[in-house]
Amino acid sequence: MEGFQGALPGTDEAFWSSVVKRWSDACETVVSLRRELKEAQEESRCHQQSLRESRARETELLRQQCELKEECRRFRGDSESLLQEKAALLHSQTQSTASGQPDGNPADKTRDADREVERVNHECSAIKEQLSVSREKILALNNEIKALQEEKKTIEENNCVLTQTNVRLETELTRSRSEYDALKAELQELGRQNQQLRADCLVHTQQLEDLTARLSESESQRGAFDAEFAARSEELRTLKSAATVYKQEISSLRDELVSLRDKLSKSSDTNKTLLDNFTKLNAKLREQALAHGDPQTPRHPPPTALKEEGNSAGLNAQDGRAGSRMFIGPATSPLHDKTPSTSQAALQQTTVQATSPWPVSTPIPDARQQSLAELVQYVPDIDPVDCRFRRGLLASAIGGGIQSLIVRATQSRTELAKSHNISTYLCPALELNPWCPTSPGQHGYMFVGLGQERTTFQEPQAGLNLFVGYSRCHGRPKEYRYLGVYTAVRVANLTVGEWNTLSGEVKYSYASTTKDKNKDPRSVEQILAAYDKGQLTVPCVRLQCTDYNDILYASLSVVAAQLTPAEHGPSPSRSTRVAGKRRRDDLEPDQASSRTTRRATLQDRPRAD
Repeated sequence: MEGFQGALPGTDEAFWSSVVKRWSDACETVVSLRRELKEAQEESRCHQQSLRESRARETELLRQQCELKEECRRFRGDSESLLQEKAALLHSQTQSTASGQPDGNPADKTRDADREVERVNHECSAIKEQLSVSREKILALNNEIKALQEEKKTIEENNCVLTQTNVRLETELTRSRSEYDALKAELQELGRQNQQLRADCLVHTQQLEDLTARLSESESQRGAFDAEFAARSEELRTLKSAATVYKQEISSLRDELVSLRDKLSKSSDTNKTLLDNFTKLNAKLREQALAHGDPQTPRHPPPTALKEEGNSAGLNAQDGRAGSRMFIGPATSPLHDKTPSTSQAALQQTTVQATSPWPVSTPIPDARQQSLAELVQYVPDIDPVDCRFRRGLLASAIGGGIQSLIVRATQSRTELAKSHNISTYLCPALELNPWCPTSPGQHGYMFVGLGQERTTFQEPQAGLNLFVGYSRCHGRPKEYRYLGVYTAVRVANLTVGEWNTLSGEVKYSYASTTKDKNKDPRSVEQILAAYDKGQLTVPCVRLQCTDYNDILYASLSVVAAQLTPAEHGPSPSRSTRVAGKRRRDDLEPDQASSRTTRRATLQDRPRAD
């Protein structure tokens, strides 16, 4: 018990007390069981000794009984022989008396016979007394034998009980010894743990002293830390105030941006109206010039005018890449002298502001905008120079087709696609997806989920490169701008209120696309009415920018720079294109079968000679 001297650091006193109590109880139980076992064994030996003595006494009594029985038989035989002799004597006396021939002295013989009879009677009496005594002894011995047998039976029963008790005590003793050994081993282990705990306690005490010393040193630095913390807290409060101000400014700027987008949309509509008016005015003036029959009026604009128009279109395309507006002047032709000078001056001075090649997307509702604002904003570090690609270039450089919005480049994957692990990429157009992102790093939505695309993006799908298509300008094919790597996931469909925020052109185009993709037998107007009533809803997929693959963008730019205009994707001339029609490879898949352009093409009409 040396291991339990003193306090036990880090242990429960109740636990140790219970262990010691159990150990002492087990020791006392072992001692008492040993004492009871010894007493039981001693009692068993006494019973066995008395049993052996009773058996020996019983044997001796049986032997004496046999001797008495033998003696009784001998006495009986002697008495019978005496009785026979007496009977023979009496018979002889009777015969002698009857015959009258006395044989000697009768008186003597009679006296002898009487004495003999008395002797025999006396012996018989003695034998009877001995026989009675023997019978009493035999009866006593029988009773004693019965008592001994009863005692023997009792002793055997007691012996059996003692044997069972002995076995039980031996079993309990064995179990107690096992418990004793286990407790002893546990006590030794606890003693070893106690020693280890004492050593650990010394180590911890030393560490505590070291920590106390370090704490004393840290207390001296606490004042400086508190002052620094107060300064940082004040700075944090200042930053929070500034952040609140910035958020308010961002909110106001966002509202201003929405207002500017609305104004720009209205300006675009005005520009379209002015352009249509200008086209009609130009055609009317040309018809007036032709009606006057001026032989010097050329059938087509001069080559210089066409060249200037081409240069103007190229310049405007470059300006459009920076998001600027472009102004288009008419290709004027000489008028007859009789044409009023005021009309000619108005024609020469009229300028029309056309739509930007980067269309302004429809403002996203506040609830959807708030959902995008909660996402992590990714700001890519890229060159502001913009480069756009046609679907033909993307198909040849990456793989896949030129029709689908969700392009799966599996069988036609190029080495460029394999090096960037591209198997699927997205090519939505702003014409049918006005909530799409318009700049790298921006989040947005696209309307995908009609027909076979109903089950797409049920789970978030990451690593999708996004190319957003913009409407062609002045006969140029549609071009796509790379915006980065996005994660797409399906969200709630558009509500009726959100549907009503879309422009009429987008609504009509989407209703036409619904008719084609869903194989709906209803007319476009009926489908449009179903959307207006909420019977049909527009599926919506959220696009979250997570990365920008500048290496892929640089590779596509190099490929685009190396290709000739014909390889990049030829654009038909104005004289060979039909007014109001679009090229098949310029159409979005949602528009390819149903959408036709609503913008008139400015062209010259040749007059027959």
